[in-house]
Amino acid sequence: MQTAVRRICINAVDKLEGYKERRNNEYQKPYKTNTMKIRKIFLAGLGLLFITSCGIFRVAEYHVYDEFKDNHRYTITFLTHVDEKVNDIGYADIRFVRDINPTGETTKAYFIINKPSLSSHIEPRGFIKAGNRKFDVEIRDLRTTEQVGMNSTITNSTPDDTSKVKSIQKISTVSDSRLTDQFVILFTPEMIKSIRESNELTFRFYFEPSIATYKLKSTGVNRLIRMLNENPLTKE
Repeated sequence: MQTAVRRICINAVDKLEGYKERRNNEYQKPYKTNTMKIRKIFLAGLGLLFITSCGIFRVAEYHVYDEFKDNHRYTITFLTHVDEKVNDIGYADIRFVRDINPTGETTKAYFIINKPSLSSHIEPRGFIKAGNRKFDVEIRDLRTTEQVGMNSTITNSTPDDTSKVKSIQKISTVSDSRLTDQFVILFTPEMIKSIRESNELTFRFYFEPSIATYKLKSTGVNRLIRMLNENPLTKE
């Protein structure tokens, strides 16, 4: 009799422990899942804050060797905000290109800047500031292209007399166009030296009456400096 009672008690305790374990698992799974979601959201927000504070959306870099021209090309691209808070000039796609060949090396920056269709053309000269040094630069190979888009709005209305016409449909189309300025800046050895010694790089252009300033902060400048210091001979 005692053995049977003892067995019943043990079974009851086992069932109770199993119930507790299942209940704990049910509570812990959502907790872990929610914790992981919160952690991912936090990291994404932190990354977005870091990118926004640097003014940089996208960074891409690569190295290509052209055996036909015996040329090493290093490229790094930044997509940056305009620095002015109130400005009709848009973002800038800046591609730095460094070519190294037996005759020497050159470094250029290729710009693509978006602006409204009514904006003035960019002035023929701009400025670069690397650290505390300012340089006057020439806008080369300027090309302006127009991008035209059409926005359509459909409006439905019902007349007072619905015996003959149920509804009237009106389509309104508005043209939306923007301009894109594409140009090149050639860096001098003095500019390259100043960039290597600085932690911020600023470009200033004039679209009268608008002014457009684009900045690369320390993170972007450090990546640019790394590209400027690349030596293909040390990697052979």
